Amino acid sequence: MTGKKTYGGIVMKIKGHLDLFSGIGGFSLGLERAGVEPEWIGYSDIDKNCNQVFKRRFNAEALGSIKDIRTEDLPEIDLVTFGFPCQDLSVANINRKGLKDGERSSFFFEATRIIRAKKPKYFICENVRGLFSSNKGQDFIIVLQEFADIGYDVQWELLNTKCEGGLPQNRERVYFVGNLREESRPQVFPLGRYGEKTKKQSEVKIADWRSDEGLRIRKNNMSPTLTTSTPIYIVGDKIRRITPVEAARFQGFPDNWNDCCSDNQRYKQYGNAITVNLAESIFRKLYKCD
Repeated sequence: MTGKKTYGGIVMKIKGHLDLFSGIGGFSLGLERAGVEPEWIGYSDIDKNCNQVFKRRFNAEALGSIKDIRTEDLPEIDLVTFGFPCQDLSVANINRKGLKDGERSSFFFEATRIIRAKKPKYFICENVRGLFSSNKGQDFIIVLQEFADIGYDVQWELLNTKCEGGLPQNRERVYFVGNLREESRPQVFPLGRYGEKTKKQSEVKIADWRSDEGLRIRKNNMSPTLTTSTPIYIVGDKIRRITPVEAARFQGFPDNWNDCCSDNQRYKQYGNAITVNLAESIFRKLYKCD
């Protein structure tokens, strides 16, 4: 995969892994850390800076925009992962348009188009908590109905990075795990707290901070949510923004994961990323790697 195995040996090999809206590879890194090695990795994103990071870190095929992917050109795929654009669903967006009316969130149906055609054994989907309330809850029903219509049984759970991920960030996201209807269904959820198989919460080297909103950031306490902007914190008697390395640790990435990019891009990428620890834990239960 990366050619630089540092997270333990290979536990299982699978065929293809298609990483849609791939960003800087949080799902792919979590899969690697769980010990699962695909024969082929394809990734799709339109952000050139994210693609630069992904290409550097994984031996993978760039597929460009999801709208340009021709399913007949893809190899056999066992796993699809995606966290489709969430701006039209987020409660932080007062003008959110929802799943079908929002241009960016409608990319969800591009992902299900590919899943319907390739019929992977599993898929994993991630999105913001606002999916529950968008369009008075109708968007969540649409998502579940779409998964059923393309032939998948689905389990889901709302996960928090500070609880199930073991990192000092209050980041709630809903995760869906789908399995092809005629295939067996491993029980993934409830995920449980961050396990002993991966880096423990107490080992994360992040300072004892206090944010400008008065929230203490401790390993066993509430913390703010990392966003695409650069949050300002009070550290000791000094006011400063967090560093890119600290942002990486909030999300479970290695310190230098995207150091080929500018600091502004690095903050944006980590703010948009999925938490690697959560992806790893999901894959360990899905593929029974513990």
